[in-house]
Amino acid sequence: MSVPEQTGLDWTAAEAVERPSLTYPIHLDGRTGGRIDGLAAMRQFVFKQLSTVRWEHEVYTGEVGLERSSYDIAAAVEEALLADSRVLAVEDMQMRREGDGVSLTFTVRTVFGSFKEEAMAGV
Repeated sequence: MSVPEQTGLDWTAAEAVERPSLTYPIHLDGRTGGRIDGLAAMRQFVFKQLSTVRWEHEVYTGEVGLERSSYDIAAAVEEALLADSRVLAVEDMQMRREGDGVSLTFTVRTVFGSFKEEAMAGV
């Protein structure tokens, strides 16, 4: 038995496919339904990334969530958000101590535009 020399397949490099942003919204008040896209979907991504502890849930890969054991919270936030190729940069990070935590304010620059974000991190 011999191996065929031609398969008819085109082995040239495939074009990169842009990751879709259309998703279902997270309604914290218990409602269901709807869809969000673009900048609204990116805001939800940021909320979800910073609300999920990395490696705490087996269903998620290591790219999901925030590394809570990090001593450099600014670097941990940036790493968590840059895991998504639609996030181009995390800029203007400002930190302010509030009680037992740190209040973070920063700008997220995405392929859909930029937005300011605030988050709290426990110390």
